[in-house]
Amino acid sequence: MKYLIHLLKIIFIATIGIYNANAQSNIRFEHLTTKDGLSINSIFSICQDKEGFMWFGTWYGVNKYDGYSFTEFKHDPANTKTSLVNNVINTMLEDSKGRLWLGTWEGLHLVDKVSGDITPFLNPADDWFAFNAITSLAEDKQGNLWLGTYAGIH
Repeated sequence: MKYLIHLLKIIFIATIGIYNANAQSNIRFEHLTTKDGLSINSIFSICQDKEGFMWFGTWYGVNKYDGYSFTEFKHDPANTKTSLVNNVINTMLEDSKGRLWLGTWEGLHLVDKVSGDITPFLNPADDWFAFNAITSLAEDKQGNLWLGTYAGIH
């Protein structure tokens, strides 16, 4: 009897596993590469905004994907007030207000999703790199933005 109960447990678990595998087999994946317009094949961060656009943070800027084509946002030396200060996008977050924040090796950036303008926020600290290399972003229930850096949490 003990053997029969054990065997039934195994059959039950195997049946659930097969059912779950079949239920998930309908998921469609699309592989996007530089051939599709992505700036580079190495992705550091991904964010889907409330409008459904996909944002890919790369070594060479951020790429917005609308399902058909990419729009690339990179550092523009001639336009430092409305472009990325650094192209390495470590992390991204869309906050509760629908604003897209980027964390780069050289600071926090806010993307205007309509105009494409990017506003950099840099910390003029003594240990400039430690405070400006944003490695993670989070928003709390009160809407405060939290930054993870090499110098800690801010």
